[in-house]
Amino acid sequence: MQYLEVPFREKDQAKALGARWDAVRRKWFVPDQLAHDLTPFQRWLPQQVDLPVAEDDANDTAMSLSQLLAHVGQAVQAALPQAVWVRAEIAELSQRRGHVYLDLVETAEDGTEIARSRALIWKSQAKVLLEKFEQATGSTLAVGQKVLLGVRARFHERFGFSLEIDDIDPSYTLGDMQAQLRRLREQLQKQGLYDRNRQLPAPTEFVRVAVIAPPQAAGLGDFRRDAEQLEAHGLCTFTYFHAAFQGEAVESEFMAAFDAVEALHRQRPFDALVIIRGGGAQLDLHQLNRLAIAERIARAPLPVLTGIGHERDSTLLDEVACQRFDTPSKVIAHIRDTIVHNARQAQEDWQRLRHLASLRVRQADEALDRVARYIRHQARHSLTVQRHLLDSLRTQAMDGGRRQLAEQRHALQRSWTQVAQMARAPLRLSRQALAHHWQQVRVNALRLPVRAREQVQQWMRFILAAGPERQLQRGFALVRDVQGNVVATAQQAREHKALTVEFHDGKVKVRATDE
Repeated sequence: MQYLEVPFREKDQAKALGARWDAVRRKWFVPDQLAHDLTPFQRWLPQQVDLPVAEDDANDTAMSLSQLLAHVGQAVQAALPQAVWVRAEIAELSQRRGHVYLDLVETAEDGTEIARSRALIWKSQAKVLLEKFEQATGSTLAVGQKVLLGVRARFHERFGFSLEIDDIDPSYTLGDMQAQLRRLREQLQKQGLYDRNRQLPAPTEFVRVAVIAPPQAAGLGDFRRDAEQLEAHGLCTFTYFHAAFQGEAVESEFMAAFDAVEALHRQRPFDALVIIRGGGAQLDLHQLNRLAIAERIARAPLPVLTGIGHERDSTLLDEVACQRFDTPSKVIAHIRDTIVHNARQAQEDWQRLRHLASLRVRQADEALDRVARYIRHQARHSLTVQRHLLDSLRTQAMDGGRRQLAEQRHALQRSWTQVAQMARAPLRLSRQALAHHWQQVRVNALRLPVRAREQVQQWMRFILAAGPERQLQRGFALVRDVQGNVVATAQQAREHKALTVEFHDGKVKVRATDE
């Protein structure tokens, strides 16, 4: 593995060529699969000093390696005869046979490593110093911590340069943590994000809640016990997302969890996002004080509730969240109390509505009774008035009818008189005409028999003048059969063989033929 000296401004170029970042030593390195060709990384390889070749005649004056290193050790001892306080960051830490071995580094603001040295705490002092640090900070010494150490410089011919740690000042580590927290807070305030999530309305109802927590955390178990009871009663649903709260993966896993929460929130909104973890050392909690995580919480589209650590603990996440609680148990207690309060309030509102509804119904019934009584009174009054009016109209109608009947009777009497008078005149004329006709009938009755007798006599004379003898004298003949019956047709004549033809002057017998 070949380590590189990469300036911060060139880290993207090194990364693009395949270099990797060593989080422990805080240096870039070339992975083994690329180590066969270091040409692309030549510019960042450590510089090597070429020493001049020694002359043969100088061999007698040359120092041995042990002599040289002994001089170096004496120089170091002379330069630093007493213990000094050194600021550094722990890059590596291990314990062997009671001794504590450390790699201390110093880095620039761009992350470039400036210096590195080995250090150790002898077994005789390790227990005392480690307990002192843990009691003051609540955490053991760990990689990534910035520390202020009382050290003595040592140089050994065989083991090289190292620092022997005689004391640790925990207040420096805590002060550095607070200074870093203050810088992050000021940066959020400059961006206008520090109180952005706190300006969102605090949730007053919990139906869907998203939860970010480290997996298998003790605080998560306490939270879930109460949350599962709420889910079992159908009061609230909880969706869990896991993220590391310690180590190098804190930021990346938090970002992934936030992406998942916001994606589901866009599909179906959550009422709140809860971030919880159990209590821990103050230095452990300090790993959550990251600008990217705080910005993400500040920009969150829904209110964020935190329950990180204990009452004495506070992180930047707590400061930018909408609501902060001391522990996960207090967060779920707040959710449960809010749901219970809303349920009780709803029950009280329901009772109040029922009471108001009953009161309104009773008032409406009373008002309806009053209206009904008023309507009945008005109806009876109107009925009385209408009866009086009808009686008056009936009286007026009867009086008017009597008057009109009397008038019609008088008119009818006048009309009857007029009709009678008008009928008598034609009747007299008819009687006179009838008498005249009767006189004519009597005259005609006497004349008609005389005329009829005369007519009959005239017809008899005519008939007698038209008898057979007269006709025979005019030239006509009368045909008779043997018995003397008149034969009037030719058919009858064919039926007789002998016929008699009578003339005015005699009779002639003839035979009938078809010729």
